[in-house]
Amino acid sequence: MAERIGHFEIPDIAYHAHPINDLSTLMTDIVILHNEIVSFDKEVAQGETQNYILRIADSGISLQKAVTYADDRLERAFQQWIAERGRISYLYPILNLWHTSCTPPTPGAG
Repeated sequence: MAERIGHFEIPDIAYHAHPINDLSTLMTDIVILHNEIVSFDKEVAQGETQNYILRIADSGISLQKAVTYADDRLERAFQQWIAERGRISYLYPILNLWHTSCTPPTPGAG
């Protein structure tokens, strides 16, 4: 996803690095869980039944507990992503990147 948005290609050494794969999997989980949570009301109103929260509730727990479970799972995935991203620092010199060059842009700049 980042390659497409950023118009660059991740070198093979980075793409196949175990921490990169872990981060990619975690980010996929984060995006999907976030979408399932924020689209829940709309999907229920439209009669959709394939929302993650509804599928959890189908297992016999209350809807509120299903929402809490999904939210907790999203938070755990995000916290794990934050922890795991530190494992990629060994790739910075290989990719001619330095942590300071990887800081997010300043809001409103540019």
